Amino acid sequence: MNCVITTEGLQDDVRMDYWQHVVRENFIHFDMRPIAGQPAFNGKIFQHTRNVIQLAEVIADGHFVHRSMQHLSTGNDDFFLLLIQRHGTTQIEQDNRQVTMNPGDMVLCDSSRSYSMNMPGAFHHKVLMIPGRVMRHSLRNARDYTARVIPTSSGTGRLFSQFINSLQGCVGELDELSSSSVASATVELLCAALVGVHEQVAVLPGNLKQFHLRRLRAYVHEHLADQELDVERISKALSLSKRHLHALCDGQPNTLSSWIWKERLDAARRSLSDPANAQTPITEIALSVGFKSPAHFSRMFQSVFQMTPRDLRAQAFEQRQNQVEGKGDGQR
Repeated sequence: MNCVITTEGLQDDVRMDYWQHVVRENFIHFDMRPIAGQPAFNGKIFQHTRNVIQLAEVIADGHFVHRSMQHLSTGNDDFFLLLIQRHGTTQIEQDNRQVTMNPGDMVLCDSSRSYSMNMPGAFHHKVLMIPGRVMRHSLRNARDYTARVIPTSSGTGRLFSQFINSLQGCVGELDELSSSSVASATVELLCAALVGVHEQVAVLPGNLKQFHLRRLRAYVHEHLADQELDVERISKALSLSKRHLHALCDGQPNTLSSWIWKERLDAARRSLSDPANAQTPITEIALSVGFKSPAHFSRMFQSVFQMTPRDLRAQAFEQRQNQVEGKGDGQR
């Protein structure tokens, strides 16, 4: 479900009351007050909901929000709120921690405990609401992550932010099965972003290895074109020792280094088979997936696929031509 909530068209003296009412009805119960001396309040919410995925975009004038102990005893508002600052600034206080969000920052809040937010001027937030039970199942001591800034300029923070941007445009298109899978992936990716910045929170032991494997795979796929990508660089980026990384790959078909090369070769094969890349030089494709030397690429490619890159491209072209001719014969 997609919907838009706005104060546009309302009389000036009822806008703040209306805003507080719709926010309470659609999000969390709390008190709010406008910034002193501010002219008529303006606010707009774009809401995207599909099963457990609740994503919203909030664009409004500055105001102050406080969720008190009194609010905790009313309603059933057990959510973790992941805020992404797009414009303006936000000061958040929870669990005796105070942080200031600037554009590009993310912060997690837990609605099961009191908190306050101060938006001193016009702002733009993206807000992801995650049921409390879901978050606590994925993270032990999840409260340790609240009111801590997660930058989105690099690493898993950037990956998660880009994922949310993509998700916003297609939430309404997901069927029930897909939305459930996407919701699980969203929480796992968020956990990866959180753990990547703040190491003190532990993932539940039963999910630990799979969790870090997903972090590892996501990082490698994001940086596959980096010719300097190696175990040492991954170790530093994920804050995991090289020994830990190798242990994660125990029981896997390949060592970590071998798997990285395999992913590069698979990516090259897909590019060579793609008609959109028919005019792209093979050397350019090799470099785009992280190979430094065209000769090294050709040797590894032929060793794995039992044909040269040029032959594979020709084979893919021939298969497409046969498919086209087959369809043509069927229409005669």
